[in-house]
Amino acid sequence: MLGTWLADFVAGYVTISCYGRHVPEFINRATQNRLVVWDISHQADGSTRLTTLRKNIPFLRRIARETKIKFRFGQRVGLPFIVGQVVSRKLFLAGALVFIVGLYMLSSLVWSVEVEGEKTVSPETVQSVAAELGIRKWQWIRSLPDTDILQLKMQEKMPQMSNVLVILQGTRVLIKVDEKVPPTVPQNTVPQNIIAVKKGTIRSVQAIKGKSAVSTGQLVQQGQLLISGSIGDGQTFVAARGDVLAEVWYTSVIDVPLKVNQDQMTGEKITKDFVVFGNKPIQVWGYGQSPFVSTTAQEHDFNLAWRGYSLPITVKRVDYFETQPVEITRTPAEARELALKLAQNDAAAGAGETFKLLEQKFVVEPEVRDGVFHAQILTKAEEQIGRAEPLSGP
Repeated sequence: MLGTWLADFVAGYVTISCYGRHVPEFINRATQNRLVVWDISHQADGSTRLTTLRKNIPFLRRIARETKIKFRFGQRVGLPFIVGQVVSRKLFLAGALVFIVGLYMLSSLVWSVEVEGEKTVSPETVQSVAAELGIRKWQWIRSLPDTDILQLKMQEKMPQMSNVLVILQGTRVLIKVDEKVPPTVPQNTVPQNIIAVKKGTIRSVQAIKGKSAVSTGQLVQQGQLLISGSIGDGQTFVAARGDVLAEVWYTSVIDVPLKVNQDQMTGEKITKDFVVFGNKPIQVWGYGQSPFVSTTAQEHDFNLAWRGYSLPITVKRVDYFETQPVEITRTPAEARELALKLAQNDAAAGAGETFKLLEQKFVVEPEVRDGVFHAQILTKAEEQIGRAEPLSGP
């Protein structure tokens, strides 16, 4: 496979779109004349797309005239096209030389100073201290002191840090800082109750501190006392803490259309390559207008390194996939499953991180009206419903 692709790349190949009533005859005559074509596909506009070697084009032109079809060129791939582009651009070679020299010089500069691990101290503060010691953007890497010396000096200037680590990664300087751990903050001692934030049926209650005011299976209302901070004879008050799990019901009205239009990839694509220098992308491959009416793009970045140094450039490859609008039809059963999932998401958004799905059911049997699946769904979930509320003392 690799050998075949390499041979085709050296020879050069091109994608063409053929139009006319005699396209099958055109392809048959091409193959009869030992002209290799591949990736033959029929397009939505009635054309036929195929790929062939660059050297076959003059022969295909003659066959096209004889069969009275027309074709237009699409993507051009291969060494002959690269050479042609280089030769046609008079300043390209000179620019490439300047680019290489500039790249070598810029790879000797600091391009970024990044900070990791800060909490109360801002990255700007750490970068400001680093700049005083010569660690700044556009600084020559060779002129920087040894990292051990830089770390010692930075820690002297920032005594609130327990550790400072300076790492040189090519053109990037990474500063990792660890702050001194402050004393443990004591737990809240202000008297408080735990109350219900919403209506629900208690599944379990665990009072870590304070006295439970509800029991399992009890229906509670929003604002009702769950764990009391008043204990004993009512003269002692604490900061109540604990876990209260309850069953909570959510009602969702869901509409799911049975027919939707969405873009779907056809499998055809073109590729464009860029060299990103700083923030400026320069295209180096895949010139020409896209033959597709609608596309979706996928980007892939490749960072370059040389002798352990990360070069200040990135190679970006962008694949443009052809898409065509397709009407998707859902069955009522599929719409039913999607409605349940949407209702679950709706309930989870209202419950927060402690959400646990217990049960779902339809209030009434769903119905389809005007191509839309209408449903009213009850979702039962388990979640924490307790919230602290200050308690005034005696």
